[in-house]
Amino acid sequence: MKTARFLLAFAVLAFCSGTTRASGGYANPLYRYGIGSNVLGVGGAVVSLAYDPASILVNPAGAAFAGRGRIAASHSALAFDRTINFIGFSRQIDPQAGFSVSWVNSGVSDLIGYDLSGNSTGPLDNSSNTVAATFASKFGPIAAGVSAKWHRVSLNRQQSAGWSFNVGALARPLPGLSIGVSARDLLGTTVWTTETDVGQLRSEDTFPVTLSGGVSYAVARLGTTLAADFEHVGSEGDYLHVGTSVVVSQYLRVRAGYRWVGIAESCRKAAFAGGIGLSTTFGDNRVHFDYSVLNEALGAAHSLGMAFEL
Repeated sequence: MKTARFLLAFAVLAFCSGTTRASGGYANPLYRYGIGSNVLGVGGAVVSLAYDPASILVNPAGAAFAGRGRIAASHSALAFDRTINFIGFSRQIDPQAGFSVSWVNSGVSDLIGYDLSGNSTGPLDNSSNTVAATFASKFGPIAAGVSAKWHRVSLNRQQSAGWSFNVGALARPLPGLSIGVSARDLLGTTVWTTETDVGQLRSEDTFPVTLSGGVSYAVARLGTTLAADFEHVGSEGDYLHVGTSVVVSQYLRVRAGYRWVGIAESCRKAAFAGGIGLSTTFGDNRVHFDYSVLNEALGAAHSLGMAFEL
């Protein structure tokens, strides 16, 4: 039953994310849902709000605003036993530059394989790992950044490894106003290796480039930030992300977002998101706990996260 459910989920995900197109599959397909509880909570509208390890994966220029240091981790549970795990660190080197390093793991658990006769062949290995390193610097009122990402995918007897790059820019021209742009998975290629009974087969694939632009505005007297992103993914379609974050008190923040998924006409769907953030002090440091939920195509996705400000 678990295998049948996974095959159904994989078929829907492949169709709705365009992974069957000639342009190649995503560097990590589950990236499409967003990384980090705070990112999911605002519907992924973070191109102009990047500053922490998770949002820096969307716009590397955010590393220039990373502050004195932050360690972040999250676990997201999606429908059909899919999971996304994330851990990252970001820090400003000086007032003009910063860096970030992160690791993302995703996959499906408890899969059992069967041969054509219906006999079990044991557990299937299904996982994706991405390691990213980012550097960003400010040039007057504009920050620019670049990330190098290494990807490794394992799917039973198939393995792949490859590289891709993200670039981004972030400007804060007026108090409360932020504008961001990014291009993700540039020059992305991966080489697949498949073990067969007659030897090893190799093939090369490319990643579709994701172009994003966004704007946000923080209304300080209301403790409210509003954000909107527009995203174009290769030849596959467009996305709209809108979100808001409201600071209720120094200990509580609430988030809400909406994501219009438009890769294919038959997959257009409103995906609503929401979340809550709790903060407290620990000595001279601050600790954040986040929860978010996203109504994605295959069911609800839940994410728990924690961040520690150094």
